[in-house]
Amino acid sequence: MMKKREYYILPLLAAFVAFFLFYAINSKISDWDFSLGVVIAYILSVTTVWYSGGKTINLFFLFFLTFGLFIVGAFFASLFSRDLTPFEPTYYFDYYINYERKIDIVTYVMGFMLSSTIGYTYAHNRKTIRKQRPIISDAQKRSIDKALTLISIPFGLLILGFSFKFVIEGLQGGYLTHFLGAQNNEYSGSTLQSLIVQWSAILLGLAIAFGSKRNKRVYITIYAIQAMANLFVGSRSTFGVLLLLFLWLYSESHKVNLKKVFFGLGGALVLLLFLFSLSIRQMDKEQLPILEAIMAFVYVQGGSVMVFDTSRLITDYPLLPYFQCFIPGSSFIYGHLFTDHLNPWETTFTNFMCYSLNAEMFSNGYGLGWSILADLYIFSQRELIIFILLSICWGAFVGNLEVRSQNSLFFKYVSVALSTSIMLLPRGGFNSFFPLLVYICVFWLILNIFTYRCNSQYTYSISNSYGNVD
Repeated sequence: MMKKREYYILPLLAAFVAFFLFYAINSKISDWDFSLGVVIAYILSVTTVWYSGGKTINLFFLFFLTFGLFIVGAFFASLFSRDLTPFEPTYYFDYYINYERKIDIVTYVMGFMLSSTIGYTYAHNRKTIRKQRPIISDAQKRSIDKALTLISIPFGLLILGFSFKFVIEGLQGGYLTHFLGAQNNEYSGSTLQSLIVQWSAILLGLAIAFGSKRNKRVYITIYAIQAMANLFVGSRSTFGVLLLLFLWLYSESHKVNLKKVFFGLGGALVLLLFLFSLSIRQMDKEQLPILEAIMAFVYVQGGSVMVFDTSRLITDYPLLPYFQCFIPGSSFIYGHLFTDHLNPWETTFTNFMCYSLNAEMFSNGYGLGWSILADLYIFSQRELIIFILLSICWGAFVGNLEVRSQNSLFFKYVSVALSTSIMLLPRGGFNSFFPLLVYICVFWLILNIFTYRCNSQYTYSISNSYGNVD
């Protein structure tokens, strides 16, 4: 049942959002006032998520932390400097943002925070899901752990080789060299990098759910090597997610509170900025004092809110990206069976947006990223009420995943494997989330069948041995 604190925090959040938007629509307010309203709504949302989740670090709490950086970050930074505005158009395309458009942006941001929190709270406070029967035997668990041990060495060497190649290419051609080929050439399928990222997530999930302590450490180390390589080249997100993953795993065996969480996040942010200052991307740039560097980092990362608004400028997205969001390999299949030539900007929403707004920058390797807000906006057919309903479904989905993972190692595996994708959704898209979920389930099915047959054969051979002795 809902705890006492949640009885007033969630209604307070809903009342605040409704009052603030009503006030903003009927009165001209400043960008600073908009920022204050969004930040207050965010704090109330995070607090509700914290108490709804049992005052523990969990997937949706981590999602809201990254949402706070990538979406609310610009609003946070604008509170401390009236020279900044959260409604600054991206470097990719300049356009005029009037007062009505600002209200729209804030309405969607607040609407998502409130609605997803409602869905999440409902999932955690409905009747407790009964403890599920194990869907895997102890013998199969041991088989999975053995398989992880056998795979660890070749997979670790593959990650080392790929990471070394990734860094060398970055040193030779710069940060954008990894995007030039993918955005200039004809689409030919998933890159090796994306496949390795997916396999890393799946194997990490298996190791955390079923592996021995040794295998847990091995696969976390493998993921850390990959994250460090990305950070050295100039990509901060993978390493930042790694730090949050460490925080989550640490909290499962240690008691934490909000004070410890935010002190830990502050230390992690300083560490991330320090290591990023040593990356290829920052080699020739002037270093700012630490407080200014933190403020600039938060403001720039918070630019994903304007990526969402920029996505609303495009009204004629192609059909293929809709399928690519849910069906793995849709672009590959379409490109090889139904057309002789498939351009990279036809495969995803973000590529099409960037190409439509600035084809020259897109061909030079520049991009804007994406956001879960943009996906929900497109799939809602630009209708606010449908957007709200989809946001509720998203919160309920993650909440149910958390509840089920408490009683099921399978759902624990799914949760960990999806964790990095979920944390990056505020600046990513469903095209990297749902296909990964399909891969996770298909791989589990294959692995389950394989380990079941191996154990059945082993049991049969043992039985025959005893029979021969008799």
